Amino acid sequence: MVIGAFGDIVFEVSSLKVLTFDRYKRETKAKYAAHEIINRPAVLELVGRQLEEISLKVKAIANLGVNPAELALTLRDICQKGEPNFLILDDTVIGENEFVITDVTENVLMWHGGTAFSNELDLNFKEYVASGD
Repeated sequence: MVIGAFGDIVFEVSSLKVLTFDRYKRETKAKYAAHEIINRPAVLELVGRQLEEISLKVKAIANLGVNPAELALTLRDICQKGEPNFLILDDTVIGENEFVITDVTENVLMWHGGTAFSNELDLNFKEYVASGD
């Protein structure tokens, strides 16, 4: 059962593969300008919205059909190339635009034969608006 995707990275649960995430966090902020007024508090003016940010933690375990080292390498490559993709969770496209991965933090939980057998990957995404859109 597919539970989401980011480009070619598919989050799924099946008898052959388990790649899921937790600690999903979505941050939405507004952008304000403060206009100073003598002897009064500043007046705020809404000037737009900030880019949305999402973070989540992925756990990869080799005996559950995922190569943790290969997944980490793929995610780092996507991050460093700045590849925008839609983030899809539960058949729903998240947000109005694509996202890029701004950083990947890998925590290897278990080594086996010099290779990561299990790892956790903290992923941070930022909304990507192409120039001219």
